[in-house]
Amino acid sequence: MTHSQASLALGIQDYDTALRGEGEYGIAASCELLNPSFHNEVIAMAGCSADTDLLWQIGIDVFPGHRGLGLGTYLVSALKDEILRRGKIPFYGTSLSNLHSWNIAINCGFRPMWVEIDSKG
Repeated sequence: MTHSQASLALGIQDYDTALRGEGEYGIAASCELLNPSFHNEVIAMAGCSADTDLLWQIGIDVFPGHRGLGLGTYLVSALKDEILRRGKIPFYGTSLSNLHSWNIAINCGFRPMWVEIDSKG
């Protein structure tokens, strides 16, 4: 399932990180958090793409009004546990400048393994 198909199927937009499954294996799993006081709107979503048969990358999006409450850590941790239960290797990628995302990854037990730096000259 592509990002566009997933967004259409779930009726949501602006969750590019959680629904990035454009690769050969597509979206392997996803979980979302609904807030009843907001008419069951999706306020946070974690998803994973099976980048290879063994390596599944986790993505997270939290709606701006709900950041800083631990929702990202909760969902990423739950999805990481499910990936491990299925016998796959979860990994988490983020940019150097996204400190909130770094904190989520570290709080969920991920550790930095490599860094990519782009230079425009």
